[in-house]
Amino acid sequence: MNPLSKIRKEIEKIDTKIIALIKERLQMSEEVAKHKIQQGMKIFDEFREKKLHEMYEKTAKALGIPENLIKNIFDMIFSESKKTQKQSKLKAGTKKKTAKK
Repeated sequence: MNPLSKIRKEIEKIDTKIIALIKERLQMSEEVAKHKIQQGMKIFDEFREKKLHEMYEKTAKALGIPENLIKNIFDMIFSESKKTQKQSKLKAGTKKKTAKK
């Protein structure tokens, strides 16, 4: 295997790990949704999201990663997380209606 192929294989391994971590994060978002539903909380917490963005961008800067790259990645992750939580909330609402019948 030539050096370029080896490097590409390593990148693929890293990408696979990233995908697995995103799946894990989405599963955790479902857990967050359960707690928010139980507590009667809103799905979107603007203050928390802003705080996380600031923290992640600071970490990116310290690691020499473009802050805008991290912001864009987490914008997508947060968006998907909110969508997952909204779906969980809708499912919970449907279960409550069905249980009442």
